[in-house]
Amino acid sequence: MNNNFANFIALVKFFSVLMLIIIVVVTTRRLLDSLSSLDSPTSKWKGPIKHKCSDFPECVLCGRKLTIGIRDFCLNHPERFHGNLYCMEHQN
Repeated sequence: MNNNFANFIALVKFFSVLMLIIIVVVTTRRLLDSLSSLDSPTSKWKGPIKHKCSDFPECVLCGRKLTIGIRDFCLNHPERFHGNLYCMEHQN
């Protein structure tokens, strides 16, 4: 009977370690999946951002040169312009 109890304890230890390994693997996998999704584009992505960091930003639709103020206005309203730059005429 003592031998059966020792076998039972060994089995419990084995399954405890196995469960711990499974938990670590699943948690690591979820963490890696969530980190990789940070680099992927979101569903709200509306297309490539055409502007460059330069002294002369341009409207993405007509190519007209923009002032720094208009550039800053567009960049400060991402929900409206989605990161694109537009001249005054094309902001409406």
